[in-house]
Amino acid sequence: MLNESEGRFANEKRILSIFVVITMVASVFTFMPVNKVSAADNAAAYVMAYYTKESSGTSMTYMDDSLHLAYSYDKVHWTALNDNNGILFAKNPGYRANPANGLQLRDPFLFRKQDGKFVLLATVTTSAGATTSSSIFAWDTDDLINYKNERTILMNSSNTPAKAPECKYDAANGNYVIY
Repeated sequence: MLNESEGRFANEKRILSIFVVITMVASVFTFMPVNKVSAADNAAAYVMAYYTKESSGTSMTYMDDSLHLAYSYDKVHWTALNDNNGILFAKNPGYRANPANGLQLRDPFLFRKQDGKFVLLATVTTSAGATTSSSIFAWDTDDLINYKNERTILMNSSNTPAKAPECKYDAANGNYVIY
């Protein structure tokens, strides 16, 4: 028979198995409510998307400038998942593409679409740490574990850097507004 502490730990393990997520260290983040695993429990859990900076101990910024996730039941105490390792890394289809000179992402913003699926938006970051792109990254995910359809979205034609994207649903027009 499990005591209360062991029961809570088992419940947290179920959450961990659903959201491959990480130990929170720093910086820019967003959070959203997500239904808890147990259908018998009406409490909500929250998921936070964030990136870390210079915390991997590897001197490789692509390890930090990647998607990290954490969860909370109260939006105050967060449990990072995947040992604070990134779970999503931007692909670099360009010349000499490899993790050491690849693109990174910062300022991740997760939002739930009207159909219940999720979209991740993020700032495009070069391997040198520059955030000068006028485009942003976007991915689709059904489960916050598997990400697909990586793409960039051009936010302006004036070469103004697009940073820290956010999104909301405009019910009056039936579309999403990225700002």
